[in-house]
Amino acid sequence: MINRCISTSWWIILTLWFTAAASPALTAVAAFSQLQEARVIMPEYADYLGDDPNSNGRMAAGFVTDPLFRVTDNAQAIFASLALILLVCARGKIYRCHSWLHTVNGILLALMIALTVWVCTSIAPHMQSLVEAYRTAAAANDEQQAILMYKEMMVVHGIAEPIYASRAGILLIMIVISGILSSTPLSKSHAS
Repeated sequence: MINRCISTSWWIILTLWFTAAASPALTAVAAFSQLQEARVIMPEYADYLGDDPNSNGRMAAGFVTDPLFRVTDNAQAIFASLALILLVCARGKIYRCHSWLHTVNGILLALMIALTVWVCTSIAPHMQSLVEAYRTAAAANDEQQAILMYKEMMVVHGIAEPIYASRAGILLIMIVISGILSSTPLSKSHAS
């Protein structure tokens, strides 16, 4: 009964964590492409952006995706914590080294927790401050400051984008490995 509860909890955490990791990227792709095509104009930033559909679309897409990135970063921190708590409460039963797949999954979990901590404590707050500074400069039509903040924002984005993508990829690999492990019976010596 306890093993079933642990297994069910593990699957719920993994699938929700994957959803939180994958959804911002999917939303961003849609928002950035569709809002540019829709020729959206951002009146508050009209002095700086003019009527350029690409610049206005990017600005609008940032407003659409920003809350989702914040929520999913926080959700991923919660799921990382829950996975760690589950591992501790299960006394490591999830990752006892029965096979090399258990070891790989344990290493991937440690990597996911580390990446999530890094994103939530460093990358996301830094990106958020740059986004706010860029928006403030653009709204004030401070072209020099807006260009500087946009360049800095793109540097951080260049670091963040592969990290966000890798978290979704790592979680997908963990789901596959967990599926393989859940369908593989343990030998009697490991079942206890």
